[in-house]
Amino acid sequence: MKKLLKIVLFVIGGFVVLIILGTIFGGDSFKKGLKEGYESGVGQGENTETQFKDQREITEENVKTALKNLSDTGHYVMEEDKITKITVSNFPDEGITVNVYVNTGNTWNEKDMVKMSAGTATEVMRRLFTNSKVNEVIFFTYADFIDQYGNTTNEKALHVGMKRETADKINWDEFENLVAQDYNNLFDITTNVNIKPSVANELK
Repeated sequence: MKKLLKIVLFVIGGFVVLIILGTIFGGDSFKKGLKEGYESGVGQGENTETQFKDQREITEENVKTALKNLSDTGHYVMEEDKITKITVSNFPDEGITVNVYVNTGNTWNEKDMVKMSAGTATEVMRRLFTNSKVNEVIFFTYADFIDQYGNTTNEKALHVGMKRETADKINWDEFENLVAQDYNNLFDITTNVNIKPSVANELK
């Protein structure tokens, strides 16, 4: 045990020495390397949000960029490859509406699907509402359903929309935790919610 402790302390000490030497002799290039390493890793989600916040024009492409690494946030969030389509509509009297579509594929558990949809919708809304030009975000979930004849069809399972006036009231850090505990916390504060009846029946 003592031998292992000595090895660990030796490795930590060597790492500290390397950092000190790099700071002294590497100067700005060393610091730049550390910064670039951070920005390409841990800080990546924050960077995409910041970039989207400052966009003068909202397009499908920069929305897609803003939604990179969705699942890194946790809180029952889907992988970004579940996103199948993004549309941006500009209404002169109301502003910009962004529609985000995901497809979960096979649906074995309706409650889990709704929970994942609510968690993902919350993170999508959090990111997109950072840009003041976005007035509304509507999130759609599509999934595969099998009818009584054994046929599989891909249909809309639910959609949930939120407008700017609601988004501006939200403390997103706390709200994401609330939605992770109960997806109804998202549905209860939005006026644009529709759940497929067969899915809603399984939630009772």
